[in-house]
Amino acid sequence: MALSLNRSALRRYIERSIQDLPALPTAVTRVLELTENPNATASDLDKLIGSDPALATKVLRVVNSAYYGLSAEVSTTSHAIVILGFQQVRNLVLSMAAMSLVKARTQAMIQTQYAFWRHAFGTASTARMLAERKGCSVETRDIAYTGALLHDLGELFLLANFPDLLREVLRQSAATGIMMQESEQRVLGIDHAEIGGMLTQVWKFPVELTDMVAHHHGPYNEMPSVSVALVHAADYYASLCGFASVPNGSFYLDPFVDEWLNLREEELPAFFEAISEKVRDAETFFDLI
Repeated sequence: MALSLNRSALRRYIERSIQDLPALPTAVTRVLELTENPNATASDLDKLIGSDPALATKVLRVVNSAYYGLSAEVSTTSHAIVILGFQQVRNLVLSMAAMSLVKARTQAMIQTQYAFWRHAFGTASTARMLAERKGCSVETRDIAYTGALLHDLGELFLLANFPDLLREVLRQSAATGIMMQESEQRVLGIDHAEIGGMLTQVWKFPVELTDMVAHHHGPYNEMPSVSVALVHAADYYASLCGFASVPNGSFYLDPFVDEWLNLREEELPAFFEAISEKVRDAETFFDLI
């Protein structure tokens, strides 16, 4: 698509493209529904994943990667579910579905895709660490991890469907030092957070997950929900650590979230090292999904 189209036309075209997206694979949709059901059992999830050999194979490959650091090889999906739990399995399946959005055709696209996933896993790991630091419940840690993993889903959509436009967005952001979403508004008339929120609605993701994806950037007029605050702060600190999706871009931490988090400067070196270690481990299975 020509870059000369005006922003209003581009926005309408992008919105139509989102509505025209195919539904998530049936197995992915069923896993998402099942993991939201409080009455579901590990056996139910095992049967569901086992009914899709390709999905089961990918789950086992990823579970046995360095990212999870398990001491012994996991050879069955039932064992994987017992070790990781419902939410971690859901995260795996959703990340697989998101990765399937993009079939990189050039070296430049591959590099952009890897930068996206390094940032995604860095943000997800950061969200979990921040949630633990704040003493959040296991449920909040899990949903914040999922939201952080998928927070830039709209950016991945742009990479898959509008790579030339995304390159222009990235060029302007890097050249001017403005934030990614500001560059997107200038070029596209819409930003990746709004696009991501639309995607999660089309795919019928849980409302809380949609909220985290659509509102992870701020600024906020008041303290947002804990899950949104965790994803927002994790996005900032993962970028500050060196795992930004946009080189040389600027990063923003909302004052309400900063005050709530109260992360001291002397904590940052150890915190950044922990983030870096998780991202290094995650890199070992990007090609497995």
